[in-house]
This record gives sequence, C-alpha cells and structure tokens, in this order.
Amino acid sequence: MKKCFISLGLLMISFFAFAMSLETTSFAQNKYQSIPRAYRGKWKVRKMEFRNKWHKMNGEPLIIGKRYFKSDQTSTLTGSKLGVLKYKKGIVIEILHNGKEWGQGIGLKRVIVNHRKGIVATVDTSKFLYTK
Repeated sequence: MKKCFISLGLLMISFFAFAMSLETTSFAQNKYQSIPRAYRGKWKVRKMEFRNKWHKMNGEPLIIGKRYFKSDQTSTLTGSKLGVLKYKKGIVIEILHNGKEWGQGIGLKRVIVNHRKGIVATVDTSKFLYTK
C-alpha cells in the first residue's frame, strides 16, 4: 500500500513538472517563427536618426531570411532565439531566451524612399533606414 502511494506521488510530481515546462515554452510557440516575404533580402543602411537628426551611414548590411536575422547592431538570430510579432503596419523581431522575451525588440516597417524599397528599423531610441 505504501509503495502505491509513493509511486502515485512520484507520478503526480512528474506530471506537474512536465506541465510547468510546457507552460514556459508555450510563449515562444505563440510567436511566428518565419519572417514575412516582403522583409526578406539583403538591405544596406543609408541613414541613421539619432536625437531627431538624420546622419549618413556607410552601407552596413542587414540580411533577413525566412528564419534568420543578421545585422551589425545585433547578433545573428536564428531558430528558437527568434520571435516575430506581426502587426498591420510592420513587424517586431524579438530575442527569445528559454521561451521568454529577452531584451527589447527591433521594429521593422516597410517604406518607399526615392522610388526604392526600404525598411525603417527602430532599435532603442534610434532609427535606421535600409534600402535594397
């Protein structure tokens, strides 16, 4: 009888531990893991806005694929480290760690600059203008 209670107790503890592990990773599963097609490609930075003034930049690359994001301002984000929130006017790339948000996201919005495709990336308090 005592062995039955012990085994039942261990079974309940393992069930609750499994349920808690699913709850922590479900946050990352609610986020999209793929970046929309309109944002993909190789982009070059043209200008940077800092303290309400635009400054020219030298064309550092931003590479966006279906499931990765690579730039000089942030490290390469792939797989379970990448979370994508989709909104009507743009997307937010979030850094995930153990299924939870870690740090501030990078906002991306499509624009047209001088008849060329462009992206405005918002990081902290500065904005970067990228064109193809």
